[in-house]
Amino acid sequence: METSSSPFSFFYEKEAVDFFGNYVFTATGVNLLSEGHSFSFLSFVLKGELKLSIATGTCRYMSSGHFFLIPCNTPYQVVVIEDLQLCICRFSVDMLLSSHFPVNDLISVCKKTVYDFQSLLIHPSLMLYISLLDDYLQHGPFDTTFLALKKQELFYLLFNCYSQDELSMLFHPLLGEDLIFKEFIQTHFLKVRSVNELASLAHYSTSGFIKRFRRCFNESPYRWIARKKSERICSDIISGRLSFQEIAYQYKFSSYARFVDFCKTQIGFLPSEISEGKHSLLQQKNILKEN
Repeated sequence: METSSSPFSFFYEKEAVDFFGNYVFTATGVNLLSEGHSFSFLSFVLKGELKLSIATGTCRYMSSGHFFLIPCNTPYQVVVIEDLQLCICRFSVDMLLSSHFPVNDLISVCKKTVYDFQSLLIHPSLMLYISLLDDYLQHGPFDTTFLALKKQELFYLLFNCYSQDELSMLFHPLLGEDLIFKEFIQTHFLKVRSVNELASLAHYSTSGFIKRFRRCFNESPYRWIARKKSERICSDIISGRLSFQEIAYQYKFSSYARFVDFCKTQIGFLPSEISEGKHSLLQQKNILKEN
């Protein structure tokens, strides 16, 4: 997580940090920026209030007592509204599948619903879990077996404290007929220049890759990749952290002219227009939504 102000973070063993983090931000207005992580994580707001914006166009205010999911490789921005304490639980698709979580049941529910990013209230049992785990990791003797059990306990509590409708909406971005394939795509699609390269990286023929991709994402890889790139490019342009030339290089465009052409054809505006008009222009195209 990149920040404009370093937070206070409680000390844990490295294996524990890979799963659990406890962060305190004391400066109101602090911006927390990230281009995305290789893991997904649940973020529990224990104190204060924040404003969350993610690359899909979602903007939400979150207050103490709520938690939300940030999927892997999803750029996001957090603005601290009030002094903030966050607990982060990181996990991979493998962990989700190995925890006896009812993935197939949730996938069935997901197929009947339209995704809408929402937070959930932290159940008292889940709050107790966080408190005890934090205390143990700070003061207790470290044990990897115990930590493995605590990871499973997290998903056990989620399953028993929330309805399938609530969980399917929470985990909707991660659920699909093939979670491993979906995570692979999320992790690697920006590392290649073409669908053919991505298919090769996944050890598929191009035709076989396109068929499996459509089955998993319900759209062609060409359209999905263009849409995801558009979301990320808009986010990067609006943030102002990189020049247009740096963004073009980061997204592997063969030339700056190709980058400009992509913005015109896929987003509908030149990079300068996106930067100058910011939210108003993009809202007209439904690329960013202020909710």
